[in-house]
Amino acid sequence: MVFQFIFLSQLAQAQRLPAYRFTANFEGKYAAHAFSPHKTASHRYSLFLEQRARWTPSWSGVFGFRNYVDAAYATHPEHFSGDVAEWDSQYLRPESLFVQFSQGGWRTTVGYQQVVWGEAFGAYFADIVNPKDLREGGLGDLVDNRISIPMVNLQWLSSTSSAQLIYAPWSGVNLTPATGSDFARWTSALPFEQLSINRMKTPRCSLSAESEGFGVTEGSGCQGDYGLRLSHRLSGWDLAYLYFNGVDRFPHYQLEVDSLTSARLEPYTSRIVTHGLTLSKELGSNMLRAEVILHQDRVVNALIDGLLAKSKMNEAVLVVGYDLTPFSGWRSGFQVSTSLLSEDLDYIIRDQSLTLVAFQATRTYRNDRSIEMILSYELEKSSSLVQFKLTQPLARSIELDVGADIFNGALESPLGQYRQGSRVYLALRSFFSG
Repeated sequence: MVFQFIFLSQLAQAQRLPAYRFTANFEGKYAAHAFSPHKTASHRYSLFLEQRARWTPSWSGVFGFRNYVDAAYATHPEHFSGDVAEWDSQYLRPESLFVQFSQGGWRTTVGYQQVVWGEAFGAYFADIVNPKDLREGGLGDLVDNRISIPMVNLQWLSSTSSAQLIYAPWSGVNLTPATGSDFARWTSALPFEQLSINRMKTPRCSLSAESEGFGVTEGSGCQGDYGLRLSHRLSGWDLAYLYFNGVDRFPHYQLEVDSLTSARLEPYTSRIVTHGLTLSKELGSNMLRAEVILHQDRVVNALIDGLLAKSKMNEAVLVVGYDLTPFSGWRSGFQVSTSLLSEDLDYIIRDQSLTLVAFQATRTYRNDRSIEMILSYELEKSSSLVQFKLTQPLARSIELDVGADIFNGALESPLGQYRQGSRVYLALRSFFSG
């Protein structure tokens, strides 16, 4: 009887395998600036293709790419100057491109992939492994902004515990806004009529980073990131410890002066070590979430005696969130996060302390129409970001999005510096799977 059961199970698996599933998503999106002058902010067409395959019960693979073309930058040079038209008008990258082996509680994944750590919503705190696409200020879905990188990902899973070990042989850094972009920073911090911001293509690590200067060796020490995550469920608490040793995804800059009126900002990065604790617990129909993150040896730019300088320091981050009981079809939650740098300097794009309060609410109706709102408020300089999106299905595989992303606050504030990037948008999305 036992052998008959095993034979029938293997026969059922053979009938199901190999299994293939293809997904294609196409989106056309138009955005206009919310504040005067009300010109085109984005005119983008994007395509996502993914092929999933399962060859045996243990072996599977995912092969996906993401591509977009944006016509706004080249057709509106009066607004988008600098390098943005040349650098950001089109883009192609592997999204998920890996092979996976699973056996019992073990799973090994090799290739381009995303590793998500953390419990927070709307911002990147413990989500430290993959670089991010920040060319539009981090707006949009996190999964779209997260950049896949080649990794070896080893996981062990049980009913109450898990362990994960990752190794990335080639480091990646965040894609930052180009000169001329709505989200380019630094423009008012330094006294140059022409200030260009170069983008890092291959990580360039600074060997030392003290305020008085540092030496640079291109590519040296920039490769080979590794990390560990351990989790356990104890008395209803989901607890996790994470460790990451690798290249800082956020670059710092060195000023290269070309003349009395023009200069360039050259990006560099450095290795940092990150320790973190995350926890979550269901409290009735509510959910409590928290993260504590410590980044060691992070290099940050600051102004010292009016000159651009670099300083190495630690950064501590605390996040507490609470998801509320669904009410009248609405799901909501709030979150408080604070980041503190160990040195008190005149930083360019933030203060020593940065505190954000966020509230999120979503509702899905019977006809699959959905509404999503996120309100974020920064306390130190009273800046804010209001995000709204209405999704309306038009057909079985077609959706329409209407939304807005509105930044407000002083030009020198963390969120107000992006006020010129505020926009309202209309997106038509079609999808296919089979």
